[in-house]
Amino acid sequence: LLNAYNAWSRAKETGAQWGFAQRNYLSNSSMQIIDGMRQQIIRQLRVLGVLPPGGGAAAMAPFNVNSANLGVIKAVLCAGLCPASLAARYESKFVTRTERPVKVHPSP
Repeated sequence: LLNAYNAWSRAKETGAQWGFAQRNYLSNSSMQIIDGMRQQIIRQLRVLGVLPPGGGAAAMAPFNVNSANLGVIKAVLCAGLCPASLAARYESKFVTRTERPVKVHPSP
């Protein structure tokens, strides 16, 4: 889904998003909703002071170093959707809320 959105977003820059969505069996309206949600999250992160105010892609570059790392994206989504499912104990040991040990898969 991330790769589809990124490709749709590139097509949007040239005004070709409708054709791209149709050729790739995507819903253009769904892609627009995702784009709107992305912009809303960026605005909220700016309001909270996590991101600098204003600025374009150059200002966002330091915050996008892992934007193509699907492993990091999956971990962030998991942490957001399942808060408090893991807790760090020491530097490299993880346990569940019931103190059962967990091993983190080393995949990227």
